[in-house]
Amino acid sequence: MKMPKNDSVGTLLFASFCVLAKQHFTSTLAIMITNEVNFSHKTIH
Repeated sequence: MKMPKNDSVGTLLFASFCVLAKQHFTSTLAIMITNEVNFSHKTIH
């Protein structure tokens, strides 16, 4: 993915996309971990 130089709008969009993707990945990971922990507790008890 090549980006033209001096394209502040494109850079800003790309940066905000990275932040959103990172937040989404982190929240998804947290949900997965929570589900795993809950499942483990249900299995043990």
